[in-house]
Amino acid sequence: MNTKKLITYLSIPMVLIGIGLIVWNSSTEKAKVESVDTNDTTEDAGESATVEIPTETKEELTAYQKAVERDPDNALGWNRLGALLLQTGELAQAEEAFRKVLALSEAHQDKKEQAWAYSNLGDVYDRRGESDKAEEMYRKALEIDKALDSKQGMARTYTNLGNIYGRRGELDRAEDMHRKALEIDQALSIKENVADDYANIGLVYDTRGELDKAEEMYGKALEINEALGNKEDLTDDYSTLGNLYGRRGERGKAEEMYRKALEIDQALGIKENVADDYTSLGNVYTDPDKAEEMFQKALEIHQTLDSKQGMAEDYTNLGSLYYKLGDLDRAEDMHLKALDFDKALGNKENMAQDYGTLGLVYYAGEDLDKAEEVWKKSLSLYEEIGAMQGNDARKVQQALNNLAVLRSVFNK
Repeated sequence: MNTKKLITYLSIPMVLIGIGLIVWNSSTEKAKVESVDTNDTTEDAGESATVEIPTETKEELTAYQKAVERDPDNALGWNRLGALLLQTGELAQAEEAFRKVLALSEAHQDKKEQAWAYSNLGDVYDRRGESDKAEEMYRKALEIDKALDSKQGMARTYTNLGNIYGRRGELDRAEDMHRKALEIDQALSIKENVADDYANIGLVYDTRGELDKAEEMYGKALEINEALGNKEDLTDDYSTLGNLYGRRGERGKAEEMYRKALEIDQALGIKENVADDYTSLGNVYTDPDKAEEMFQKALEIHQTLDSKQGMAEDYTNLGSLYYKLGDLDRAEDMHLKALDFDKALGNKENMAQDYGTLGLVYYAGEDLDKAEEVWKKSLSLYEEIGAMQGNDARKVQQALNNLAVLRSVFNK
């Protein structure tokens, strides 16, 4: 399995006709969790391994909870428990587990344990949308990895930092981090990671609108994963190519890519990825009935998995669909459900986006007071997480400015 999961920081816009607002919804991220194989004595084996958590088995979570109760000084047990909690969206409990790892690493005077604790804490903050805190944790992990000359650890952390910068819109810094990761992974001949690096660089080009360069990078990733027979990674490649074709307006080719990803994920039985594939197909369909069907299928899977983050995203997609159809009551209901889940998860960035999209709904329904109220809440959250310079926050601010002009002209 790859040690550095691909993170998409492209997004799908909702456009508010009349005041020129675009609110961007973040795409789904797959967890990147550090672990240790206690039987592996190779260089960096512990800190570079990634645990793929089968979220459908709650028994595994129970098993690790019992394991740390029996052996509370086992950093590996706490780390894997944190990984499970992170995967299921229990961010507060995941942070608690990883902080236990950090405390144990200090007690054990084990720098490797300390590096993965910082890296995993960075993942928790990243999932919450607290990118400044995530960056701080990743920087601490990187400092230790450099001191230990842990090249795999450095490559992984460069990837994580590159993903943060990419989502912030700092694309030059993002590319620099991903190219540093690529250089290390090529030197180490870790082809699996090289494929991830190409895909991440492709995302940078994709975000810049350099679609030909992006397609070239995605093609390199696909070629490597086909040669390696990495079926799960192939689904990532097909999905990113599908996203690119969708951005070009080549919906037929986009659907073809998403269908290939879906076929593999169904064969592998990876329910969470199947849900992602249904979401992608929902986004590419112009027929609202087909789109709704796909979003509902994704929601059913996430409900079965009890994936709070997944359900929040599904409700957001359904809300966006109903908004476009002019069904404002159902749109409001869906976005409020998404907001409830994001509040429970403590994801302030997503909460800010939820308030932004609710503002669209209220504005369309001519409830300007409610629109103003939720847009102000959105801006307050963006300010709290240090994202006022991001595109989302700027567009919400523009909406408020335009709303003020509208009120002054029409006395509303």
